[in-house]
Amino acid sequence: MEDLQPFQAYKNIIKEGAVMKNTFQNYIGGKWNTCYSGKMFPNYNLTNKQECLGWFQLSDESDVNRTVESARIAFKEWKNRTPKERIILVEKFLESLSSHKEELGRIVTMEEGKTLKESNQEIMSAVKEA
Repeated sequence: MEDLQPFQAYKNIIKEGAVMKNTFQNYIGGKWNTCYSGKMFPNYNLTNKQECLGWFQLSDESDVNRTVESARIAFKEWKNRTPKERIILVEKFLESLSSHKEELGRIVTMEEGKTLKESNQEIMSAVKEA
């Protein structure tokens, strides 16, 4: 969580207003992973259904189990951090969300078909409620 690597994948989705076709992996245990089945599915822009946003992993129960086990390990590490360390990490994450709000808003709009205003409000609401 300290370096917020998952944001790097999404930063590449939008480049100068053009959607880039990417293949996305699952971020589990601090690493990018392909799902066990090797199957993927396309995700289309809901505001322009001819536009493929990228290919995503079609995860199954074994991927969920791997994720849950990784979360158990991460929680053990997290609970051993001091409250001050936790606050610093959460604040860093929220700062990253806030500084990428425009990019994230465009991604939410394309994936969910919301207006850009609604998407931006959703991002900022998440930051404020955390």
